[in-house]
Amino acid sequence: MFRPFEYKDNKAWSRLFGGDFGYCLLLLVVVTVAYSKLLAHPVVHDFFNEFFPQRFFQVNAIRHGIFPLWNPYQSMGMPAHADPQATTFYLPVYLFALFGEYTSLSCGIEFVAHVFVAACGAYFLALRFVKARHIAFLSALCYSLSGFFVGNAQHLSWVIAGAWLPWCILCLLRLLERPGFRASVKLSVVLSLLFSGGYPGFFFVFFYLAVVLVVVEVIACVRKAEYSKVLRMLLFSLLSSALFVLLSMPSAISFLEAKSLITRGSALDYSQISRSFPTIYSLIVPYSVTNEPSLFVSDLTMRSLYVGVITVFFAFYGMMKNKDRTMTVLVVFGFFALLVSYGRHLPFHRVVFHALPFFGVIRIPALVRLFFILALSVSAAVGMERLFADGPRRASVLKWGFFLTSVAALASMFIIPLLLGDNSQTAALSDGFRKRLLFDLAFLSVVTLASSVAFQFCNLRFNRVLLPALLVCDLVLHVFLSGPITIYNPNLRHRDLADITVDRGWPVPERLYDPVEIVHRHNAFILWQNAGCFFKEPEWFSYNPFILNNMTSLKDFYKSHRARLNLPVAYSPSRVLEMAEEDFPSGLLGTDTAFCTNGKMVNPGVSRQAFSPCAVRIDEFKPGSVVVSTLSEGDAPVVLCQSFCDGWTCMMDGVSELEVFQVNGPMMCVVAPEGEHRLVFSYRKPLVTFFLFVQVAVFAISIVFLSIMWLRRERCE
Repeated sequence: MFRPFEYKDNKAWSRLFGGDFGYCLLLLVVVTVAYSKLLAHPVVHDFFNEFFPQRFFQVNAIRHGIFPLWNPYQSMGMPAHADPQATTFYLPVYLFALFGEYTSLSCGIEFVAHVFVAACGAYFLALRFVKARHIAFLSALCYSLSGFFVGNAQHLSWVIAGAWLPWCILCLLRLLERPGFRASVKLSVVLSLLFSGGYPGFFFVFFYLAVVLVVVEVIACVRKAEYSKVLRMLLFSLLSSALFVLLSMPSAISFLEAKSLITRGSALDYSQISRSFPTIYSLIVPYSVTNEPSLFVSDLTMRSLYVGVITVFFAFYGMMKNKDRTMTVLVVFGFFALLVSYGRHLPFHRVVFHALPFFGVIRIPALVRLFFILALSVSAAVGMERLFADGPRRASVLKWGFFLTSVAALASMFIIPLLLGDNSQTAALSDGFRKRLLFDLAFLSVVTLASSVAFQFCNLRFNRVLLPALLVCDLVLHVFLSGPITIYNPNLRHRDLADITVDRGWPVPERLYDPVEIVHRHNAFILWQNAGCFFKEPEWFSYNPFILNNMTSLKDFYKSHRARLNLPVAYSPSRVLEMAEEDFPSGLLGTDTAFCTNGKMVNPGVSRQAFSPCAVRIDEFKPGSVVVSTLSEGDAPVVLCQSFCDGWTCMMDGVSELEVFQVNGPMMCVVAPEGEHRLVFSYRKPLVTFFLFVQVAVFAISIVFLSIMWLRRERCE
């Protein structure tokens, strides 16, 4: 097979670009070319609604010296650090603060960077099972250009999880094989990146894979009477676990806090599980599966399992020839993950949902398909290496598999148009689907027939060039053809967002806004919701799966009345009334009256029908810090339209602290005494902040340690 980075006559070139570095560089080139459209067009769908606003807010806050624990613009403010998909403690994202404003182009670069990380991880994981670097390179492309990354480009937390998953598996295997300090530190670092940056469901599933791998390895060592190795494994696993806890403590504390704050914090009822599932046909006809909603009812981002047409054949050949215990575990776990990914459509998910901890919080089982895709990619590497070791002429299973598949595809090109004729059962199918399906079948037949002919009539050297070339072209073409649907918006360019993604500082808002109103007023129709993060205007309710419990009744009431909350950000009501929580709200809120539902504010010492008039002015409005000036002739309540959460305090004139009460459902209120005062509302999380410093320190020390160990190894070599 072609080896582009092995030059025996040029030692300097071979030293610099040979080996792993050269193939990683080539992976970067291929990945960048494949996803190059992201350098011109923004990502589609949920990118606008959820991830882009959060990224913009986070990086912008860091550039101003504010760690983004609190986002004041979404849904009257929310604890951003507690949102699992906000990735507040994912340290690599803050590197963008060094290069100016975070834009849609930054998001495209972040996506490509993480896909490259995924490719490198899959490359080194494949090298754990094969010796040939060029084959590991192909396996890495199968993974990084697979249907998971192509379909879920809009879900940054999923992409981040896919980037670090192969590294986590690789570092765990190295720790089990050669327990030591370096392996322990590596595993803890990559695990923390998966936990703090990726969607939590991936970490939970990896946990179960890790348990299986550890148990299998311990049993194997016990059978060989290698008890000292078992002891070292356990000791260094404990060390790695301890480091992981230190690196992940801010995220863990925040996530545990979120369980009691948000509507999705409790365990799911099985009826709430998503019905989306992967489509097995996507292994051979990816474009028609991705683009036809009427036939494939699953969410288009969850359907694809594609890893290349001939990759599937190589993978099954690798399973037949495999003799590695660890590979067997990965493959079996991958197939089980595929069955689980079908969710409510198969009984396997129901079993793990009720039997295993953490599965009860995974709303979308289709995400588990990533483990199957990774297992398929690595198994394909084993199959390719064994194929070229045995010789194509001896691989009769592959040869006949290619031939029969091409015959079936060719026959289908004539049969399917007859089945999809103009009758009532197929009227819903679009002409575009028919054309894409015929293209899929034509492409499948050409590739498999060419492979079958090459196996039968061509020599080994020719096949070593032809098959990889077919595979690379197939995967890159897959990205190009699916891109306009699932990766980027071809009708928008990054410059169309230039007027939106600018640093506006921290202006003082006057009132709460409706997100649709913000979009219309700023002529920002290319955005969906959460526009307040860009224009620095607080929305009374935003689009976000992270919904505070105390916001639910207010949000549902206004939605049922087709109204929006029209209040200033800070105001002083003339009276505060007590109301039963189940009766709130009974009408649209105004500035005259505030309602207390927990009985803490309305008491004999505070309650009265009328308070003194009070002038309220906001002097400063920043994430986690709001300064309000008041002037009144007597005690007066001051309502701040930011969500009431544990962690908010109010200092008056820098000397005394006022008690913060919960009013109007999600809002907070203090009682300002007579006279002129300066009230400083602050959101503080001392424990989270402390462990954040610990995380940064441990992460920096770990990187320095691993760098020193790598330099020492290079010198020894």
